[in-house]
Amino acid sequence: MNQDTEESLLRDRVATLAQAIRDKDLDALMTHYAPDVIVYDLMPPLDVKCATDYRQNFERWFASMQGPIDYEMNDLRVSMSESHAFCHFL
Repeated sequence: MNQDTEESLLRDRVATLAQAIRDKDLDALMTHYAPDVIVYDLMPPLDVKCATDYRQNFERWFASMQGPIDYEMNDLRVSMSESHAFCHFL
């Protein structure tokens, strides 16, 4: 697979994460996180050390929002090598 194809797949994966947030689809959303993920988030607890605990952050957030969530990712940038990939966006 060439780098353009890999980057396109990664961009598609990020788009599915955003759609899962818009849809408040916890099961689809959590497929984006490894079981041993470490996350630094905006909502307490600020540091979360596993996907199970991070899911609880999303559950609280989704429950606090009435109706759909308008969630956008702007200026997505992808940096890739053979061993890793990073994405960041506004």
